Amino acid sequence: MGHVLGGTTRMYAFYIAFMLILIGMVAVFSDSAPPKALAGELQMNVFIRDMACSGSSGEVTLQSWDYNDYPLPGVLLRIPKLGDFETDSEGLARIGGIANGAYYVSASKENYKGRYFEFVVSCPKKNIAIAPER
Repeated sequence: MGHVLGGTTRMYAFYIAFMLILIGMVAVFSDSAPPKALAGELQMNVFIRDMACSGSSGEVTLQSWDYNDYPLPGVLLRIPKLGDFETDSEGLARIGGIANGAYYVSASKENYKGRYFEFVVSCPKKNIAIAPER
């Protein structure tokens, strides 16, 4: 009977050692990987940093940030009626000569979850209206 008990004890010791090694590996590899959304895409944020009026037209500065709150360059900003724009090395895109009206922004970058929002230009009076993200 002592022999069976000894074998069971060794089996439990092996199981505990195996689990500790597995937990250690998960901890090491999970710290080196960036956080990802469930769909396997990184999170980013895009927002209006500033808006100004020059006569009857407006200028907006859009800012993009990554999941660590660092500027995110290379984000494609698609704005129907205005065109496509890309954020610079500081995560900024300045768009000028915008007529009054509502504009829809689609922001995308490879490996990042897309963002969508609307804004309204109302010049010569500086008036910003931003619709919530869909």
